[in-house]
Amino acid sequence: MSARHEKLLLILCLTRDDVCVRLRRESRTAHLPQIPTTIMGKVNPLMRVKINKHVCAVDKKERYFTNVSRATDINDEDLIRYATEDSGMRIEQISSVYRSLITQVRELVCNGHSVELGDMGSLYFTVHAKISADLEGAGSAAITSKRISFRASKKMLQKLDKVNFSV
Repeated sequence: MSARHEKLLLILCLTRDDVCVRLRRESRTAHLPQIPTTIMGKVNPLMRVKINKHVCAVDKKERYFTNVSRATDINDEDLIRYATEDSGMRIEQISSVYRSLITQVRELVCNGHSVELGDMGSLYFTVHAKISADLEGAGSAAITSKRISFRASKKMLQKLDKVNFSV
């Protein structure tokens, strides 16, 4: 994008509202975590792991535990900016649709629906409950916790199988 074209975008946004201009500038100059195109599906990603030594709670012996070392935490604003850069759509449009989808997914899942998230998988509502010997102790009285769970799709599981690890 030429500097002249970028200036026009900023001027147009300025006439709408100041927040728009601020977001536009941030999307051009902010230090977002760079996601190389190789991670976006072209080459198998390399996931870093870390090894920690802990005393095991079960047998009280020192054991080595392997955990995934996350590169960064991607928040809503970062995700919206990535989608803007990927799609070429205006950040206001992406942001509005994103926030609407999040609201709808939250409401649908909390009302007992399973919500499919494309090729990623599904979010669904679940509960953990105590086992009861009689009918009176069962049902809503037995529920000990409520959770939102995620079930990966076959396509997502296939992609996870291709992830490589390095220490």
